[in-house]
Amino acid sequence: SRELVGLKELIQLLRSEAHTRPFEMRVKVVAFENATFKQQTDVMQWADIAFSAHGAANTNWVFMRKGTFAMEVFPFAYRPTMYQVLAETFGIHYRSFMAPPDTDTFSDCLATHASVPPKVWSDWADAEGQYRRTGSVQSGTFRNEAHTDIDNAYNKVQALKPCLRTQRLRIDPSVALDTVMSAARLLLHTWESRSGSAS
Repeated sequence: SRELVGLKELIQLLRSEAHTRPFEMRVKVVAFENATFKQQTDVMQWADIAFSAHGAANTNWVFMRKGTFAMEVFPFAYRPTMYQVLAETFGIHYRSFMAPPDTDTFSDCLATHASVPPKVWSDWADAEGQYRRTGSVQSGTFRNEAHTDIDNAYNKVQALKPCLRTQRLRIDPSVALDTVMSAARLLLHTWESRSGSAS
């Protein structure tokens, strides 16, 4: 499983926030590596909001209830959309976060492979600079939504995507907290609307 750097801080913030809310809010950390299929489905059917790293465990979102939230954290400059499509197909609201660049890990990984064209390094530096200035990457090959552009520009660099995936996933706990709490408020409003129309 991928470690989410900043997750402990996010959990502390969420648990503190839970004490100030007029509704019940439970925070549970789950690892599926050794869980049975039933344990995995039970957890996902119970969850109103799932917050996880990009990875195969997100296929478990198919067991979430329609109208719940799935939140996915990506390594910098790597954002395939298969789990977003899966969530939206099942009526699950989707949110994503991109971790900041982890240049050391990315560079160390690429250094173990065959020669890398200089364009990769200059494009990376440009993307990293954009991210540091604005919090996102809106232009260039490594921009936020450019997964196919990476394939087209660097199709000879087989290690590129695996090296992008090796980056540490660091989250900003306060940004994640705002997103989770916004989802919780929306869920509460939806439930209150349903119960009001049923009476």
